[in-house]
This record gives sequence, structure tokens and C-alpha cells, in this order.
Amino acid sequence: MANSLGEWTYGEIYQLRKMTAEGKGNEEIAEALGRSVIAVKEKKRQLKIRIPKQHKPKNSSKPWTEEDIAELERLFHQGKNDKEIGEILGRTWPAIRSKRYTLGLHVKNAGKKIDYSENADNILSSALEYGKRYIITTCEIERLNMPREMVFCGIVLNKKGRGLFLFKSVHGGYTETFTAQQLMSSDIKPIGEHIHEAAICKG
Repeated sequence: MANSLGEWTYGEIYQLRKMTAEGKGNEEIAEALGRSVIAVKEKKRQLKIRIPKQHKPKNSSKPWTEEDIAELERLFHQGKNDKEIGEILGRTWPAIRSKRYTLGLHVKNAGKKIDYSENADNILSSALEYGKRYIITTCEIERLNMPREMVFCGIVLNKKGRGLFLFKSVHGGYTETFTAQQLMSSDIKPIGEHIHEAAICKG
């Protein structure tokens, strides 16, 4: 349990200074000392402990470019956490988290990643391969409540002109369409080889 209310010992203060000088983040220091992140930040402020220049993220004060944002989104969808993304982009994890929230990139319960941004369609369109088999598992669509082996057949438009991702069952004529958000909240994994062209429905 975090020791947020207790007095700081000389040993703890020494470790606080040492770990900060080594470039350790507040979360790592808090865990090592058994204190809350807030307590660590406050003690640093009181003692005027600063992060050495060589350990400051190189892009911490730079504005976000389109390339930075695209890389953040790519790393997020690879399953990287804020700390890992921050190390790659040279920014602090709070800066990464703040930018994620601005972009609508949220991590749902149990680490399931869902992207509700406007780029969801483009991300999926680039990731899915026409004619390739996928295992799709989702709990959010009642009629597809178990893993299914399906082939990606392309994108079709519904009556409102919205693009839907069309899949056909490998084991029969059953077809299913998904919105980008439904696929983002599902577990979808590519398997096996591509299906022969003649066997694919063309939506």
C-alpha cells in the first residue's frame, strides 16, 4: 500500500534524489518507495528536485506534428502502453495519455483497445487483406458470440451510405457485416492462406 501520509526518511529522500538523477519516472519511484505518485511529485517540488537535462524527453515541449500523431496511433494499435510510446516518441507518458484522450484513443476494461476516432475506417482498410481468412471473436454482437473463421470480402455501403466490412464464413454461405467500431472492439486474427478468388463473395 502506498505510504503517502508518513514522514519521509533520509533514506527515502536519498533514493528520491538518486532515482530522479538516473532518469526514473514518478511512477517507478513511487512504486519503489511505496508512496503515491502525488506524494513523490509533491516531495520533489518541496525539495526543488529537477530531472537532469540528459533525461528529459527530447520532444517534451515540441508541438505535435501529423507524423507524431500517426506514429502514436500506430503504436497504440500495436498494444504499446503510454510509457512505451513516450520512450519511442521522446515524450512523457502524461503527454501521451493526454494526446490519446484528445484523439479519442481509449483503453477499455481488461486492456481491450477500442478506437472511436474518425480514422478507424482507414486503419482497418489498410490492415485487412481481401480474401484472407480471419478468426473473429466478439462479445458485443449477440449473433456472433463465439469465434468464427471468416474471409474478408471487402467493404459494402449500407442504405445510409456508410461503409461496412463484409466477411463470409469459410464453412458455408453465412455472411456478416461489421462497422469499424465493432471490429475495433473485437479480437480479430489472420490465419492460414488466402481463399481462391472464385470462392470469395464480391459484396
